[in-house]
Amino acid sequence: MRVSSFAWRSRLCLGFLSILFLSFAGGCVSDLNLDLPIQRPAEINMAGRTHVVLEDITGKGGDVITSRLKDSLQGKFTLLDRGALQRRIQESSINQGDSSNDADRPGIMQASVLIRGKVIRHDLTQRIESATSTSNGVQSIGYRAVGAANLEASIDVVELATTEIIKTSSIKVSEPGTTAYYSNPPQLAGDPLFDNCYNNVVAEFMRKIASYDQIITVTVYEAKGVAENANGIASFVATDYKRAANEFSAAIAAAKTMPKVKPELLGKIAQNAGLAYEWSRQYSAAIKSYDEADRLAPGKGYGAAGRKRIQQRIEDEKNLANQGAAAER
Repeated sequence: MRVSSFAWRSRLCLGFLSILFLSFAGGCVSDLNLDLPIQRPAEINMAGRTHVVLEDITGKGGDVITSRLKDSLQGKFTLLDRGALQRRIQESSINQGDSSNDADRPGIMQASVLIRGKVIRHDLTQRIESATSTSNGVQSIGYRAVGAANLEASIDVVELATTEIIKTSSIKVSEPGTTAYYSNPPQLAGDPLFDNCYNNVVAEFMRKIASYDQIITVTVYEAKGVAENANGIASFVATDYKRAANEFSAAIAAAKTMPKVKPELLGKIAQNAGLAYEWSRQYSAAIKSYDEADRLAPGKGYGAAGRKRIQQRIEDEKNLANQGAAAER
């Protein structure tokens, strides 16, 4: 399941515009915390499993989960009902010749999985809290409800050709809720809380079977007095990562010539270069920059998170390739 890129691209555009404004105004660029996507592989390798049969999820709220799962599956898999699957098997058998041997089953059967499941828990827990206030000498008591909608579902992915359960996912979600204070004890409105629960169950399950974007927050550091670093930040926010990497590398060289430059400043710029190399998928250069960040600013840990993240990204990209969903560049 791929997350829409609209939100993070909008944030990057706003950040870029703010940098341009500050540049024209003669101001300084501050440290930026940016939310960026990293493509992650599905937990289950669905390569070759192109057709999906979705059974109704049973239990309270199961009809809603079924409907939203159907919407999420469409466009990623060929969604079939049991009747449609049987018709396709029959059509394929006519074309290929009937056989009772499993090895000779029609290709449509070999490529199909069944998704089935049930809702195990669906309840609303809440408690009433009270608070005393005084206004114009008059004391009053207010009440509010505090609680959560709780939902647990068990969903199986079954290989139809062998009837083997590929994966059973037990998904537990909880959506907290709080009312305002009232003169009488109120009740939580469960419907909007459960609505979020349904969405979260579907999203978590889709991450089991389809690649998705994980949003992470990174910090790009300012370096006052180093114009090359400000240029690098502008390029990074504009997603021109290769250019940003060159500008941050130039910023390190420029900063080293500055009198009484602080090691922490050099480490921050080197970390910026690491981010730019990482997001342009020049991982070897990124690791060198993260190592340089730690060497220039010992004990600050500017490179640790990046090195760990790159190890995960390399492994993820191998899995994405195996799943037929090569990482986007």
